Amino acid sequence: MASTSSQHESKNCKRKKEMEVLDSEMLQCVLPSNQPSPHSDITEGVFDVVLKDLRKELNILLSKYARILSEQSAVDVLYVDGFDEILNEAKSLETQLKQKKESLRNRLTMIANTLQK
Repeated sequence: MASTSSQHESKNCKRKKEMEVLDSEMLQCVLPSNQPSPHSDITEGVFDVVLKDLRKELNILLSKYARILSEQSAVDVLYVDGFDEILNEAKSLETQLKQKKESLRNRLTMIANTLQK
């Protein structure tokens, strides 16, 4: 049993050392170093190119989005105009029906009066 616990402790010790090495490597990647890298000029150039490409793509996407929005708002205006026409037509039909109803009521009243005489 003592041998298994010592093996277990040695495995834990190895894991801790591996984690420390990984942590230090990750910190070196994440934190900027004070010493200039020989590839820093190249990476800055690549970064600038990628940034320019991203700006172009973003501008293209934004212009497409703006165009789609303007087209959609134009369609919405057409729908609103169409609904206004339908509403005006419905109001005029309502007025006509009210007039016909009143005319029919008057005629029926006249007929009823003549029948009563």
